[in-house]
Amino acid sequence: MPIDGKDIRILIINGSPRKNSNSAKFVEKASEGVKSLGATSVVYEMAGKRIEPCLENCKAYHIKTGNCTIDDDMHELANEWISADGIIYVVPLFHMGAPAAMYALITRLGATVFGHSFGKVPRLLKVGGSIVHGNTQYGGQELLMEYLNAHLMLMNCLPVTSDMPESYIGVGARVLKDRTIERNDEILLSSYILGVRVVEVAKIINAGKAELRDSLPKEYLYDKNRKFCAPKKKTGDSKKKQE
Repeated sequence: MPIDGKDIRILIINGSPRKNSNSAKFVEKASEGVKSLGATSVVYEMAGKRIEPCLENCKAYHIKTGNCTIDDDMHELANEWISADGIIYVVPLFHMGAPAAMYALITRLGATVFGHSFGKVPRLLKVGGSIVHGNTQYGGQELLMEYLNAHLMLMNCLPVTSDMPESYIGVGARVLKDRTIERNDEILLSSYILGVRVVEVAKIINAGKAELRDSLPKEYLYDKNRKFCAPKKKTGDSKKKQE
């Protein structure tokens, strides 16, 4: 069964908490790569969103509802994540790591999916890649790319990268204080190619799953249209807020 590019949906997460950030150029190039094969590119901006840290006190709620107890923007992003065929993380370096909201998202998404599936994550097989940038050459780009790849594997997804020798485990970039990108042409081309690679591999996986659907274990056939929902507010809580 042939899989058309238009059947593929790639989520690109701009992990910067700042609007008009340095991440925007990388998001733009990766999105161009995705669209070059006819796939749909969905860009989610973390700037202005509220994603609280994981409380790790709600396993029973996860198991019962498949949701998180915290009422914030995580549910909106989780719905985009679960329905995508591929994920591209574009993340700035903060203290040799990701911004706090990115860690909160990854932790809570994992905890919710783990809890609802009784500790056995469905074989999601989403294709993922990362673009990490900072303003120094050795500011932790590789460390954060390794973390994001590990997160993808933990979620039973498949990390891919752009073309070597420019990109081994992801696209690492240095953005100078005047907002110019060091080795601009090579890095932006790598970002574009990453978008292409994610779509290509997603097409291969989806074609294989369609061909083998009747013989695959049910873990491969998860519901991409499931919805994460914030907890319903109690009537008493809303009255207190009005008072």
